[in-house]
Amino acid sequence: MLAGPSKIFVFLLLLASTAYCQEAVRFALLPGREARAASHLCSRRAPRVDGGWEPSKANIESLEAHLSDIAKLRSFSGVVGARIADPSNYYRQYVGILVGKRKLIYVNAFGTPPFPRWRERFAWTCDGGVNDWGALYDPRNHRFFRLATNVNW
Repeated sequence: MLAGPSKIFVFLLLLASTAYCQEAVRFALLPGREARAASHLCSRRAPRVDGGWEPSKANIESLEAHLSDIAKLRSFSGVVGARIADPSNYYRQYVGILVGKRKLIYVNAFGTPPFPRWRERFAWTCDGGVNDWGALYDPRNHRFFRLATNVNW
């Protein structure tokens, strides 16, 4: 059994490794109640949002497996024509949105976390150009579409 300072050291080591693992994972699945926030963006075209839903673990695993496909898209809004070379380098929020009855996942991405609770609350970022972007993902056909970057003001 560990005693005194050894216990504290092990606890701090575990705490630090947990924080590192959370930082190493660059995405978060937001609750469906955050979906409507995706329709009110600061400096890029927002998707139409009729409601929210809760994507499954399998939906997110599929999205992550196809994430590099975003590099094939060109932005239709913000910095028009821009590409995202490596989407995995960005911090990403995933939120299930309903467009009519269609279940989609909105990807909200940024170069650096905008605030400490970004894993829990939808983040609005203004400006930033290609450092901040969003895209839609259709989990039925495993395809991304409607890439939009922020504007450069």
